[in-house]
Amino acid sequence: MSEALIKVTLVFMIIAAAVTLFTEELLSSVISVGAVGFGGSIVSNILDLDEHMDSERLFEIIAEPIAAALDFSPQEIAGKSRQREREAVTALKPEFAIPHIIIDGTGGFELLLVRSRKGIWFSKECPNVTSALVMAGTEDQWHFYLRAVAAIAQVVRMEDFYNEWNRATNREKLRDFLISRFRTVNVNK
Repeated sequence: MSEALIKVTLVFMIIAAAVTLFTEELLSSVISVGAVGFGGSIVSNILDLDEHMDSERLFEIIAEPIAAALDFSPQEIAGKSRQREREAVTALKPEFAIPHIIIDGTGGFELLLVRSRKGIWFSKECPNVTSALVMAGTEDQWHFYLRAVAAIAQVVRMEDFYNEWNRATNREKLRDFLISRFRTVNVNK
């Protein structure tokens, strides 16, 4: 088994374990406004992109809102994102990636959902990622990473998620779609 496949398998095992451990109350805290320091609701931080790009370009784009929310420079955020991607590709499936970084300091966490209608090139195995969950946080807040991943993992595994995600016509429709999906999540299954 390749090192990349082992890493992906471990990530999915961690996600599966996290999902089984979290309760409805915990899920509610993930998706409620300001409950985990997202600077708003998990469904309000959405970028809807309409160009094909590589992960380098994505990191430049996401650096602005993340840097502003966490009081860092966009160059620092983009640089850390590129470095993290060099360590291991963060695309977990051909259509889904979870780029994530740890930043210096305490008390910081930001999450951004990204849709790219024309796809993002992460690797030759994942040349056309259309949805990404981007996270940046300090080590003391990284437990929110697991919470967010647990909630998102349930949503993206739902039947027709990617078709509906890609069919939404604008950012507001993406938000409405995600809200409707989060309402149906049951992490106790």
